[in-house]
Amino acid sequence: MHSVDKGKTAEQQACVFLQSLGFEILELNVRTPFGEIDILAKTAEILVFVEVKSKLSSSGGEAIEQVTPQKLLHMTRSAQAIVQRLHWSGEYRIDLICIEQGKVTDHIQNLELS
Repeated sequence: MHSVDKGKTAEQQACVFLQSLGFEILELNVRTPFGEIDILAKTAEILVFVEVKSKLSSSGGEAIEQVTPQKLLHMTRSAQAIVQRLHWSGEYRIDLICIEQGKVTDHIQNLELS
């Protein structure tokens, strides 16, 4: 499977998962000057920026290991840019959804720079 197709399939699986938890999907593949946010969603009154990482096999480490400090910095800056663009005054956070072998294996809430 081509990597773009793999990414789109993983994002769709993540959307279904989030919707099953009561999230409202607002937008996919939101571009900013700092990078792209895979999924923009909302739960309760929290705006959630979701990064989706996928793997086709269980070898080679976990999907979460693909989120480098640099990637998290870009996601944080992208989230801040979107918050400003939307004039959002409420809470927001960055989540990670890991998909391995076609299944959601982890949902990590509130990723932060350390």
